[in-house]
Amino acid sequence: MSLAFSVKIITIGRVVGLVDHRVKVGSVWKTGNLLFRAQQSGANSLHSLEQWAKANSTEGREFIVWKDNLRLVVQPVSSRYCYDLLPVLDP
Repeated sequence: MSLAFSVKIITIGRVVGLVDHRVKVGSVWKTGNLLFRAQQSGANSLHSLEQWAKANSTEGREFIVWKDNLRLVVQPVSSRYCYDLLPVLDP
């Protein structure tokens, strides 16, 4: 089975109020399954979120990380699509 979208490796660059010990500056994550389409783009979502983190992919694309209920989601700043956020395991 192949994915309809590419997995992105992201690195957290800034954390604001997000209380999750795993999400810290310098931590590395990857995008997972498509979860849902948000009501607004990631850039516009930042204005309404109190807890979030900003990240960059290895290709230079910006993302925001935030909690939707109990799960962490990642959303490109320029998009409304939200994905699972999965830790990258150390070898």
